[in-house]
Amino acid sequence: MPRSAIERVKIDHILKVAEIPSILIQLTDTPIQQEEIMVDEIAKESEIVAQHKADLEQGKHSGSASMLTCPDCGGVLWELQEGNVLRYRCHVGHAYSVDSLLEQQGNDVERALWSAIRALEEKAALARRMATQARTHHRTLSESQFLQRAQEAEQQAALVRQVILQQMETH
Repeated sequence: MPRSAIERVKIDHILKVAEIPSILIQLTDTPIQQEEIMVDEIAKESEIVAQHKADLEQGKHSGSASMLTCPDCGGVLWELQEGNVLRYRCHVGHAYSVDSLLEQQGNDVERALWSAIRALEEKAALARRMATQARTHHRTLSESQFLQRAQEAEQQAALVRQVILQQMETH
């Protein structure tokens, strides 16, 4: 991984493990001008987005449309090769490295799975509530069916929870 970073991006330091503490101390004592860096980066990104939109409107493409969508806005992601680095950008300007896109997609999947658990648990709770109501009205067949639905939803929620927990253990 370090060799890949050295080959693909501008790096500030290449250090031996023993040299890292002293450079960290030096860097933490050196003030940075964050606002200038952020303003420069925002301006640079805005120029790229503006040029990208202009190219698209004129039928030119600065990259190729991928089959992926932007995790932030749902727009099409364009695949861009910048030197040795592969990046993705949507038409409104959200930009991702391969690693950041994979991370964001992983977060989206986990969020969806937790939502599925919530929905399944609510489904089970509603079915149990309906079973109670059916019991009150002496509708034993309906009560049994609602209890079966509740049990199925609870089992499905448990299965999805197990998948999430296994995924968390591997990371």
